[in-house]
Amino acid sequence: MASTVSAVVRGIQHSADATFSVTYKITVDQNQQNQNQNQNQSQSQNQNQSQTITFAQAPPKSAVVTPAGSFYIDGSSVTGCQGSGSTATCTTLPTSMTGALTSLTGLFSPATLSSTLKGYEAESLARAAGVSVTTSSTRYGGLASTCFTLRGPSQSSAVTYCAANSNGILTYSSAAGYTVTLTAYSANPPASTFSPPT
Repeated sequence: MASTVSAVVRGIQHSADATFSVTYKITVDQNQQNQNQNQNQSQSQNQNQSQTITFAQAPPKSAVVTPAGSFYIDGSSVTGCQGSGSTATCTTLPTSMTGALTSLTGLFSPATLSSTLKGYEAESLARAAGVSVTTSSTRYGGLASTCFTLRGPSQSSAVTYCAANSNGILTYSSAAGYTVTLTAYSANPPASTFSPPT
């Protein structure tokens, strides 16, 4: 079991240096988030919200495209755009505002996921009291994937992460009220993917 966790972690770490483009469906479970934040309010309806996000990287460049706008990262510079094509309005973001983008990309960017996953790997390797790990295989976005689900005292609920067997990219995760599911993958995004609209 621990070896499967390590394989998933190594795969995602390896993909931190790869060039690719992926599209994810991200679902936010408001009920789960409220539980995680100790807000025990009764809610009578399903509070799930979802949106599609495209993430592309060709280190040191990356791009994030959301329904609300897009972001283009080139080293330490971040450009944020509202709209698309010739009607887009783009501005360079001050360094103080890039933290919000890091919080978003932390859900799926290999570079920012690595430290979180290393913690789960350590728990599984230590076989700490109360920690259980199950593994599975499935497909997301057409890519065969290996998954692990970890339950332990450090999480309020189980966490699941899956990585593609062929290239190590994240294909699925469920943690802290967020579910990330791969719907499309490309190994060769065009160079224009990393440039703000003109």
